[in-house]
Amino acid sequence: MEQPVIQIQQGKLLGTVSKDMDGNPFYSFRGIPYARPPLGKLRFKAPLPPVPWKGIFSATQNGDCCFSVDVFEKVFVGSEDCLNLNVYTPHLPRSGTNLLPVMVWIHGGGFVCGSNNSEIYGPEFLITEKVVIVSINYRLGLLGFLSLNDPSAGVPGNTGFKDIVMALKWVRQNIEQFNGDSKNVTIFGASSGGATVHLLTLSPMAQGLFHKAIAQSGSALNPWSRARKADEEVYAAFGCEGKSDLEFLEHLQSLSVKEILQNQYKLEYVIEPDAILVFGLIIERPIEKQGEAPFMCEDPLNIILSGNFDQVPFIMGATNLEGLVINTYQAKRSSNTINDPESNLPHFLGYKRGTPESQTVALKIQEFYFGNEKPGEDTQDKIYEMVTDNSFFYGIYAAARLHIATSRSRIYFYRMSIKTSLEFLQAIMEKDREKGAAHYDDVAYMFKTIFTPPLSPDSVEYKFIKIFVKLWTNFAYYGNPTHNVSSIVWKEATKERIGCLQIDETLLFQPTYFPRCIPFWDKIYSESPSGQNFAKFSSKF
Repeated sequence: MEQPVIQIQQGKLLGTVSKDMDGNPFYSFRGIPYARPPLGKLRFKAPLPPVPWKGIFSATQNGDCCFSVDVFEKVFVGSEDCLNLNVYTPHLPRSGTNLLPVMVWIHGGGFVCGSNNSEIYGPEFLITEKVVIVSINYRLGLLGFLSLNDPSAGVPGNTGFKDIVMALKWVRQNIEQFNGDSKNVTIFGASSGGATVHLLTLSPMAQGLFHKAIAQSGSALNPWSRARKADEEVYAAFGCEGKSDLEFLEHLQSLSVKEILQNQYKLEYVIEPDAILVFGLIIERPIEKQGEAPFMCEDPLNIILSGNFDQVPFIMGATNLEGLVINTYQAKRSSNTINDPESNLPHFLGYKRGTPESQTVALKIQEFYFGNEKPGEDTQDKIYEMVTDNSFFYGIYAAARLHIATSRSRIYFYRMSIKTSLEFLQAIMEKDREKGAAHYDDVAYMFKTIFTPPLSPDSVEYKFIKIFVKLWTNFAYYGNPTHNVSSIVWKEATKERIGCLQIDETLLFQPTYFPRCIPFWDKIYSESPSGQNFAKFSSKF
């Protein structure tokens, strides 16, 4: 087949032809700019629309990711000129064919690393079900999440999220040229990508740009999704104590991108002893100046409680061993989890470290998970359980419960525990493999990755790839993951109960799902000084 050439708003694109897991051809267009390169004085600023080009743009290889540290090789990769996306389509527009559902992937990586690279997120699995797939690069770390208090600096925060909104606008304007339906767009992501999906449903900036959402292993209510506002530490990392925001911005814009990254990594695990992530959502001040729309000006919890958000059909869920992610933490964070009970208190509960109140609650958490045992090497399973519940599962479950109470749209909940040779996080850990599904391992059933083994059609891996792909693409098509599936019915959650699809060696729908950790964490949150009461509607379940 000849290399395809298509016309979009910016100009012409040259793509390539590849084959999916079943041997069928699809078209690939990679590294497409969706915004102006954020260079020079545009560093840290909200994205601007892309610039048209003359001639034919070669979209035949991956674009650069945001300058960051590669999660596999531990070296600097990428560039600042990173606002690009990939599009994969089973076929291009032709007469007599219908437009296809669009699935927009938002990668994880703790808001500091990751990319849309086709070697990591290959479309060969999902595209077998005739959907158009888009994967986005966006700014990370300080480049994407610096926040300055002075409004005149024009850096209120959330720039990485604003990049994604710009990409979604690009999709709305251009996706029909790839045979995608701009009126049927599903956003999906995992880990920080899952939290971003949830935040996009709550952001007024993103309303109307998508129609369904899937958040895997992340929500806006997870403690790590919120940035720590720590101006003194950020200024100190760059030797700029005492400077104004404008002076600091000017200094940052004068540095090389490598110098910024080298200083950025001084910040990690310094801002708070329990800090998993340094960067993430900032609640912005409302800005009246035209053209400077905020991403989010209210606490996500308050937005959910108000019901004033994009009420789209939603899949939420988690794996059973999210806590294995602790094996990827720096040594200090891992040590704190075991030896410092207060480090396991979610930071936004409002307790001041070292006070009797903080220590009392921290010991309650330790007692709940360890009883009379001392946390250590002999209690790894309990450590994993605590991190799973505290850092991931409780916030995801609470988000689902709150959406059910305040949204008119369908909510589906799942829990994945299947263990096969398909894995992601466990593949990069220098630890013995654990039974069950680790954080981010579900991604390996949706995308061909650098860890994907050779697949035989009679293998359990092939079977569950097909199951995952069918569930997720059914949702993209119909808003119902088990539409026309006879083997299992995944029912939506209701105000009376949360049902859960258990994804293990067999699929099992559990009509009522209320794990033992939920009432415990409900009580911890409802009694906290911060007022972050995720249990507001708990009496209904």
